[in-house]
Amino acid sequence: MNLRSSLAALALFAFAQAGQAMTLNKETTLADGRGGQMVAVTTGELGAADASRSTDATFSNFQPREDGGRISGSLRREFSREGRDTESVLSGRLTLTPAAGATSGTPRVLEINDLTVTREGEGPEFGGSVSIDGQAIPAERLPAAIRKLLRRLVGLTQL
Repeated sequence: MNLRSSLAALALFAFAQAGQAMTLNKETTLADGRGGQMVAVTTGELGAADASRSTDATFSNFQPREDGGRISGSLRREFSREGRDTESVLSGRLTLTPAAGATSGTPRVLEINDLTVTREGEGPEFGGSVSIDGQAIPAERLPAAIRKLLRRLVGLTQL
């Protein structure tokens, strides 16, 4: 981190501590080099005590790993923070197409139905559900692979 970015970070911190709310508007495009892309648009308000923002991400034949499958569809994340408590709500529909040569070559459809992660006090609480090819699974019983995929996609949208 150079001196200029350190000073910018310090100035941002000082404004936030003074209670000054800031507006966030950001668009991120990731192209995978194989014709696919992800476009994420984030808007919101950031303050010292609270924050809220929403991100709408669109995936078009996006291939995050060279040897992996492709992702198409949309994902929306609503995030809010009040003090130390946070809540994230995910909604959307994604089609996952396996990589060539995968054991199952059939595309899978994920419908994310108000998948909620709330962090208050002790730890996270989960709500909502995800449907995989029409079969609803409660949030707390999602397979590890689906949880991992959703964490990675949300992480990409926050770049």
